[in-house]
Amino acid sequence: MNENILEKLPNKVKKEVIRLNSIAKEKGYFSYFIGGLVRDWVLKKPIKDIDMVIQGDALEIAKIYGEKYNISVQYFPRFQTAKIPLDDRIFNNIDLISTRKEIYEFPGALPKIIEGNLKDDLYRRDFSINTLCYSLNSFKIIDLFQGEKDIKNKLIRVLYSKSFMDDPTRILRAIRFKNRFEFKYEAYTKEYMIEAINKKAFATISSDRIKKELILCLQEEKVKEILMDFIEFNIIETLFFIKDISENQFIWLEKVCKIIKNKNKVLVILLIVFFNANQESIEKFCDFYQINKDYKKLLISNKEVFLKIKNELKKNNLTPFEIYRLFSSLKEEQIIFLNIYLQEKFFIKKFLEYYVNELRDVHISITGKDLISLGIPPGPIYDIIFKRVLKNKINLGWKTKEKEIEYIKKHIKEWRE
Repeated sequence: MNENILEKLPNKVKKEVIRLNSIAKEKGYFSYFIGGLVRDWVLKKPIKDIDMVIQGDALEIAKIYGEKYNISVQYFPRFQTAKIPLDDRIFNNIDLISTRKEIYEFPGALPKIIEGNLKDDLYRRDFSINTLCYSLNSFKIIDLFQGEKDIKNKLIRVLYSKSFMDDPTRILRAIRFKNRFEFKYEAYTKEYMIEAINKKAFATISSDRIKKELILCLQEEKVKEILMDFIEFNIIETLFFIKDISENQFIWLEKVCKIIKNKNKVLVILLIVFFNANQESIEKFCDFYQINKDYKKLLISNKEVFLKIKNELKKNNLTPFEIYRLFSSLKEEQIIFLNIYLQEKFFIKKFLEYYVNELRDVHISITGKDLISLGIPPGPIYDIIFKRVLKNKINLGWKTKEKEIEYIKKHIKEWRE
């Protein structure tokens, strides 16, 4: 590719890259774009992150840059990296990294980082498609591990046989990239994945490291296909403490991904995954990943709540307030899932649509100050008044605050006592 990657970046970002590269040149260092940025550029996909590698001391370059342009830089000496903040709506920062070598002292260990050259830095990457780098001196791609060839052949390939044992989170990344790009696993790579899984590689790393990668998987558009791969590789129980996912659940997952295009869908995915799970499995999952108590309670009670709503909605002559009461305690994610869950049950779904379109945003206009001005002393009675006003406002379709005041005045005698 003869295009200059810099021309694909916003001008504000391009300006800071040029500044950093200029400082690196003055120190006699070479600088490169590396990893996902170059991969996505080759794939003609939007660039999301900027990793800039310095063959030299990245912290030194960051310090000179910060002092010269009066910019606050974050330093991470242990990893020989720095974050350069960007005033851009797409890119938050530039990750500035020294070329380095990683040594895994035992399977699953966090790597020990030592100084290395460009080849060392590329070799520590997870897959060949992420080893591509782009020289900011010659403006050409450097491809030492056949990354472009694997992109052309649509392959996910690791660089060495023990890669998944050294870092088992690469199993989840392999599944994520394979499905995101609609690639295949290179034959030996798949064998190494299976070998690491059979050797219980996930048991060698912390739940926090698994959780971070799992969340990234659940944020992907192809989450249905990712979960199918979890089942194929027999890791669904390891990751979720459940045995399987039903055909109906996969249908719901597909619909969720069509409805929600952003990353804020993880809770909806979990509501689906655990819909048929027993309480023990959900508790194990929540305890293992340290999920907060509110979400734990939500996942455990979710199916019971939905079945209760389903049964209530079968009743005839429900008032608007009774419909409001059924749905108002649900989180937005539950509303989304319920909408999917009731897809084929129109007689019930119409109530949900009525709630979302007509009732969800109904609120009373009166406040405590209004009640005081009417001569009602503060106390527990306020809560009773507010609830009764809301009930009548919803059932009778009141549109003005005057209607609420009128109702209170009508019953003011009983509320003053």
